[in-house]
Amino acid sequence: MIRYLYEDELKTAPLLKETMFLDCVDQFKTRLGWDVMLEDNGYERDEYDSHNPLYVIYQKADGTQGGSMRLLPSTGRTMVNEHFSEILGSGDVRSPFIWEFTRFCLARNTEPRTAAALMLAGGEVMENFGVKHFLVCLMCASIT
Repeated sequence: MIRYLYEDELKTAPLLKETMFLDCVDQFKTRLGWDVMLEDNGYERDEYDSHNPLYVIYQKADGTQGGSMRLLPSTGRTMVNEHFSEILGSGDVRSPFIWEFTRFCLARNTEPRTAAALMLAGGEVMENFGVKHFLVCLMCASIT
């Protein structure tokens, strides 16, 4: 099942929240070897998680996450504008119709259809929020 939760709504699904952030540790720190900061609770979160992003989460039958991605409108702070502006010709992308897509994460034990379900859910976000384009930060959305 696909869940759409803003950061401030994650408290309504504690197991889903916990497994999402711990799977991010497994993917980004353990498997990819990225130098990511961990919170005291062991979660992998960065400064953009505090800007109330929309998380699109594939929830498995047992209530844990099978995969997730983080979406932020480009009208606010984004990784692309703040860390990768050189690929934009030193400019910014700011539009209510362009959202950033980062932190694509798949749990090690997820079902084969998870990535496809998340991509289809991205299309639903586009349709329901009037999004015309996603900025996909490939360095922030690695798949292993």
